[in-house]
Amino acid sequence: MTSAARQGLPKRSCLPCLALHPVHLRRIDHTIHICIHALQHMRNRFFAIWQREIPMRLRNVAGRTGFFALCLLTAGSAGFAQDAESPAAEPKAPETIIAPFADHYSMRIEKPADVVWQHLKRLYIDGERMREQGFAVTRVTDDPKAWLGAVRGVHATSTARPEVTIMVSGIDEEARLLTLTIVLENPVPAYVIHQVRPDGPEASIYQTIIQTGWPVKKPEGGELTAEYIREKMQADVAFHNKEVAEIMQRQKAIIEALD
Repeated sequence: MTSAARQGLPKRSCLPCLALHPVHLRRIDHTIHICIHALQHMRNRFFAIWQREIPMRLRNVAGRTGFFALCLLTAGSAGFAQDAESPAAEPKAPETIIAPFADHYSMRIEKPADVVWQHLKRLYIDGERMREQGFAVTRVTDDPKAWLGAVRGVHATSTARPEVTIMVSGIDEEARLLTLTIVLENPVPAYVIHQVRPDGPEASIYQTIIQTGWPVKKPEGGELTAEYIREKMQADVAFHNKEVAEIMQRQKAIIEALD
């Protein structure tokens, strides 16, 4: 007896009967039920991922075009999700900007270059300049950036400038060149270069160059335009130039009075 006969099925050659036989109908119904269950499971998994991962704009597209349109969009456009993000808000105009500026001053001193050089190192590497201004000066030992040395000055009564740190960023004994990073109350440090060059056996040229930035606040009822900043900075730089010239001339008198 054939397998079909044992199961009460018609012979394989009887195709019209096979399509209508109750046993085969039950099997087909069972298979369809399994497929529907698998599709429902896949649908639930997909929508769980969709709700967690797909941007809102893509969901709206899916709502209008249907499930299969969503599949096509996600498979065919890798950059769509990035394009769908909301545009960033316009940045708010700053109330204060840091305007960069530089200053320099040079002068002839009636002392040999080595005398002037040693004096500069006492002023800035040893911190004598800050002591002259009433600061209590100590060596910086808690900052690994001070690999060439640094001094910190603390002023007990000054509120405008309570602390100053002078950090050596470069020193060249042969060229008599000293570069410093000076941390003041400003938002940015001041970068200062001092150099001494011989001008004959008994005189020298001492030059300093300063690069830093200065805060400029937005004018009341106005904007921080380039024209406004230029006008404001020209006045500030002129004041700074005057201060630097006075400091350098005082140091010239002190150096020339050295034995």
